[in-house]
Parts: sequence; structure tokens; C-alpha cells
Amino acid sequence: MDRDNCLARAADGRLRWRCENEGFNTLKNGGFALEHVYSRNENASKCYVLLMLLAHIVQQLVARGRLGAAFDETLDTCKAYGKRMLAALLNIPPDPGRAPPGQIRLSTA
Repeated sequence: MDRDNCLARAADGRLRWRCENEGFNTLKNGGFALEHVYSRNENASKCYVLLMLLAHIVQQLVARGRLGAAFDETLDTCKAYGKRMLAALLNIPPDPGRAPPGQIRLSTA
């Protein structure tokens, strides 16, 4: 930092702060419900936050990118897509020869 570039560095810092502030605000209050991860496993906490960030990126691509425009052209709304997906899943009869789904148990060790 010096006298010549301090204003440019301050502007860069404000842009970074804006990106971080708006991104985390969306994750906390914009439908993702990101909260404190009460876990003793540091890797589990990191994975949880990483999955939230990935979901936020996908949401931004759908809402603001070309993917969203193609999505809007194909289906009226995301809700209509969800209803179609649920109807398709409900209308598929289960395979009688297939074993029932198991359980996923998380280790407390």
C-alpha cells in the first residue's frame, strides 16, 4: 500500500465485503437457512457449509444465468417442475424384486 494506490485498494476491499456480506446474508436469510453447525466433527461442519455454498451457486446459475433462461422456456416455473417430478416419482410402481431401502446411520465415534 502506498499513497498512489490506497483508493483503489479501498474500492477493492469494499467490493469484496459486498460480495461476502450479500452472499452470507442470502445463505442465512434467503431460503437456505444456514445456521451454526453444532458438530464436534470439523470435517462434517466444513462439508455442510460447502454444500450450502454449492446450492447457492446452482441457485444463482438457474436464477440469473443462461440456464435459468432455458429453464424458463421449458417449464413455466420451478414449482411446476417440482410438481412434475413428484408426480413422476409417485406414479412409478416399486420393483417387487428390489430390496427395501436401508437406513443411513451416522457414527457418533
